[in-house]
Amino acid sequence: GLNYFGVRTEDAVTSGIEAMLIYGDRDSRPARAVPQMVELAEAAGLDTLTTLVYARREHGMDLFTFEPDLLPAIIDWLDARR
Repeated sequence: GLNYFGVRTEDAVTSGIEAMLIYGDRDSRPARAVPQMVELAEAAGLDTLTTLVYARREHGMDLFTFEPDLLPAIIDWLDARR
């Protein structure tokens, strides 16, 4: 999110560095924060954030248990940026 335990991420999402943001749409905090992060980047004229949203409530590493395409998606995203 934009404030991760006191660590502000606004500068990071508007820095122009590419990032992939992955979350479950029923995981309330990222479901609110990630669209805000994308809006900030777009308002800065950037198209550097890639989002991958799953119809789940799981968070973090738990997504790998239920979404077999997650790891290949991350690898493909990274590979496209070599």
